[in-house]
Amino acid sequence: PASAGEKKKKRKKKKKRRDNEEAPVAKSPSKLATAEEEKVEITPRLPPPGPLKGTLTKERSNLPVYQHRADICNLVSNNDVVLVVAETGSGKSTQIPAYIHESGILTTAAKAAIASLPKPPKQKCGRSICVTQPRRVAAITLAKRVCEEINCTPGTIVGHRVRFDDTTDIRGGNTTKIIYATDGMLLREAISDPLLQRYGLIVLDEAHERSLQTDVLFGV
Repeated sequence: PASAGEKKKKRKKKKKRRDNEEAPVAKSPSKLATAEEEKVEITPRLPPPGPLKGTLTKERSNLPVYQHRADICNLVSNNDVVLVVAETGSGKSTQIPAYIHESGILTTAAKAAIASLPKPPKQKCGRSICVTQPRRVAAITLAKRVCEEINCTPGTIVGHRVRFDDTTDIRGGNTTKIIYATDGMLLREAISDPLLQRYGLIVLDEAHERSLQTDVLFGV
């Protein structure tokens, strides 16, 4: 049988072990940083986009940019600025705006932004895409091409806006979702609306040409 002294020692050991378990453990700065990183929510990736809509789907799927369709949509969804560099004819100007529109990224982002406001805005904001072009002929031609691919009437889902020629919003205000415009027209719109609240995405195409309007739009 254990003596009284041994029983007393065992009780002290149990109490010390219990106190150690209940006492808060101090963590080093590196461990705290790791714990905080684990708490950060990782932005979920978008599901793979479905099949292409509209006509000319076979021709569109043969373009080089089609292989990076899901990656581009995820990058646009998770970043404020995305730089796309590719060869001429790869489908940057015609396909990327259509991919973003068909994925529904802008609609989801606009709804989340409106829900965070104390008062809902008077008009729907941030659901359109503006693609700028340095020349008016390019804006008109690209808009017609995308209309054919999406199978829509010019001015409904897709339209162009150049000087003395505006085919957008024929069904009402802010109804055109993809607008091909010259740099000067978007700059003129920024004068009246510095925040460009209508647009959820602005594509500065042919930005390597570095015109005065393009450089100003970079700052806007």
